[in-house]
Parts: sequence; C-alpha cells; structure tokens
Amino acid sequence: RREGGEGWHIEETWADLDTFKANRGNIGMPCAEVRFVGTVARRDEIKPGKGWLSADGHRAVISRGWTWDEDAECWWPLERMARMLPSVLVAVDDVEVTFDIALTGWQPVQIATGGRATTFNASAVFDPFPDILKWLEVIAAGGEGKVLADLEGFYLELFAFNTSDPARIRLVVAEEPGRDEETRDIELDIDVDRRKFVSRFYQAFRAYACSDDYVIDEWAGLSMREDLVRKEFPGKPELMTGVDAGVLNDLLLKMYPDYVLAVPSAKNREEKINILSDYIYSGRRDRRVAAKPVPRFVVPPEFDGWDTEQRATYVKDLLAQVVTPFSGSNLASLRSLAVEAFLGSLPGK
Repeated sequence: RREGGEGWHIEETWADLDTFKANRGNIGMPCAEVRFVGTVARRDEIKPGKGWLSADGHRAVISRGWTWDEDAECWWPLERMARMLPSVLVAVDDVEVTFDIALTGWQPVQIATGGRATTFNASAVFDPFPDILKWLEVIAAGGEGKVLADLEGFYLELFAFNTSDPARIRLVVAEEPGRDEETRDIELDIDVDRRKFVSRFYQAFRAYACSDDYVIDEWAGLSMREDLVRKEFPGKPELMTGVDAGVLNDLLLKMYPDYVLAVPSAKNREEKINILSDYIYSGRRDRRVAAKPVPRFVVPPEFDGWDTEQRATYVKDLLAQVVTPFSGSNLASLRSLAVEAFLGSLPGK
C-alpha cells in the first residue's frame, strides 16, 4: 500500500522485503505497508517497479481473496470487501445445493434458500472445484475466504465473511464487474450457519460425484492409464511394454479411434456430423465411415528394437496422454479429509 493511499498495488518480485521496499522508494513510490501474498513460478525476468502481474500471479492473488477495483485501479483485501460490497443481506435457516448433470464440459450448480437462488455453469476448462473445496476447508476452520470461478466470459465470485457470531457466515455470490461495469451483480447475500453451508455444499458435491448422474466423459480429463483402469483393461496397463508395436497399434485403434467419412457423399458439414455421430453413438455399421489412428497414439516401429528401459519410458508417456474430450478434474476422486473431519463423517465412496 503506497504512502498517502488506501488501496493496494500488487507486484511480483524476486527481492527480499527490505530490498523491495528500497526499490519502491528509489522510484518515488514508497510503501506505507507491505504484505506477502504468495509464491508463483516465473520463467521470464521480472523488472523492478514494472507493476505487472503474470497470469499465475493474478491467479495466486485472487485465490487468496484479493479483488481488483476497476474504478479505483487498485486491489482490496478480503476484509475490506466485506464493507465494500452492497449489502442485501438476509438471514436464513438453511441452504440447498444442487448439482445437475454435466454436459459437454459445463457443470450446472445451484445454491438456493428461502425463495432465493443462484445458478452457475462451471467450466471444465477452468475447473473451479479444487479451489472451492479449499475454500470450504477455510470456512470449516473458522476462517473467511473467496474463490473466483472463470465461467468463460465472466467471473463468478464466492465470498465467505465471518460475522459477529462465529457459528455463522455471510455468504455472497456475485458476478465480478467487467471493464465497462461499475458495480457487482449480487446474486445471493445471506447470513447462514457455517456448518450447515459447508455440509450442504460438500455433501451435495460428493453425492453427485459418486452417482451415476456424473458422467466422466462429459467433464473430466482422464489419462489413458486412468481410462484403461476404469474400462477394466485386463492386467496392468504398464504391461504394454511387453507387446510389440503392431499389437499395440491395433489395440489403440480399437480403444481410441478417430473417424473419417471414407465415402464423402454428404452434401454439407451438418450432414457429415450427423452421419459420424450416428455411427459413433448408435453402434450401427456404416460403410461411409472408417476408423483411423490418432497420430499421437501411433507406436513407432522402432519400439520393437528398444530395450526395456526405453519401452517403459515410452509407455509411461503414452499412458499419461489425456484421452477424454474435456479437461476438468475427476470429481469422483476429489474430496477433502479436512471438511469430512469437520463434519464428522466420510460421505460417498
């Protein structure tokens, strides 16, 4: 925080605290107060006083509760946001959290209470659920925090503020204002029991993730190894090192084929898509469609002449390839022992 100012400015630096303060003074921007936010990895050089945040730095800042104020051109810590957000606070007895079926990389979530509700569609590209579980852990531990969900086009903010009653929190769900907007769109602002909120959200999440409604292929990015295991591939996938290249390529073509129209008689793109979709999902044979290998899954003929170590390295890299269409985390394996200890139970599988 600069001298004479109230807002905060965040920078990345390789310097220690004393050197950082000295550098700021040398360029005529002395610090009234300095806080350490977090550590991020950078490959390029940081220029002192540049005042620029990398993408990883920006994520580290917002994940720790800091919020950018476009109008004031500064950052605010979480404790300040509790006072800045316009309040439409309503005290409620309980909340209901619902997870609908994910479709093509979008996961619908609804938080509802007392006739009020907010629904958002989480994106598998910017999967927010690992961060949301960490946020629930902070709330369970008696703290306050914020999580930011990138919904591809706008950001959704989930705030949890402490109140005068340690057993309750102020929960705010808001749409972060864009560059052309001056205020936040407050979707939900409620005073709710801390334990009930953590319980309702986590139990709903785990119940959905362990149910038949959760279709991994519509959300998660699974490696070939994970995919073969869930498809009950006979034996350990690592045993592929003992098979020759021809057999492996036949297997990979069967398990992970690409498709083309062998006889491109379709008149337009939509008709082609319909033909391919009908072939893939109905299982009916169609002479117009042919399977072809995915280039990154083609084992080279040199594989047969490699020694055991070379084969093992190649197969390890092959098994790490993502084979499902989307990139979200596998919700079925995502859980928090800290939250479960707080709730006193181990829900789900």
